[in-house]
Amino acid sequence: MGCVRFDLQTVDTNMDWINQYFIERIQHTEPVAFTKVIQKNPKKADEPHYLDQRWIKVEFMGQRAHLASFALKSSNLPRNQSKLMAHTEYINFDLKQKKRLALHQLMLNGSEQKLLKALYQANVRWLNKQGIQRQQLKLSDNYYFDRSGLVLVYPAGELTSMAKGMPELKVPYADLNEVIRPEYLVILQQVAS
Repeated sequence: MGCVRFDLQTVDTNMDWINQYFIERIQHTEPVAFTKVIQKNPKKADEPHYLDQRWIKVEFMGQRAHLASFALKSSNLPRNQSKLMAHTEYINFDLKQKKRLALHQLMLNGSEQKLLKALYQANVRWLNKQGIQRQQLKLSDNYYFDRSGLVLVYPAGELTSMAKGMPELKVPYADLNEVIRPEYLVILQQVAS
């Protein structure tokens, strides 16, 4: 017999549609946490010896004009395992359009190859050290923007071993002029300068 302990935390913004987005994401990710379980007359001997532990936390990262960024952090410690499995998904919203922005929605049409080239050039030393050739590199839809550029985040085990976690590759704003739509790039570069 097993038991799962959930720790689920979301944000409370002043925008109901964002609040609802995260509630639905958490419900979709951990539906068991929202299922009513009825146990009749539990006995002490029936208590589980091992406990799966699952944790989800939504964090507000920041806002630049009408672009808002959040991190959806999750972890799972399966029973009988000592290794915590952790994942962070970055979620970016266009507040004017009231929608989540996939990476391709921020990009100029046909600029995928330009971004791949810039990504490879900006990270060539690290990629070579990992034995990753340019043609093997793919874009990740898990991304965020920091002070100096676009950061693409890859799942653990995709570019490196699982033990090394989630690698991040950065492209400086200077290399994004022909990649990101001008209406978004101008907002992002204001903070960088």
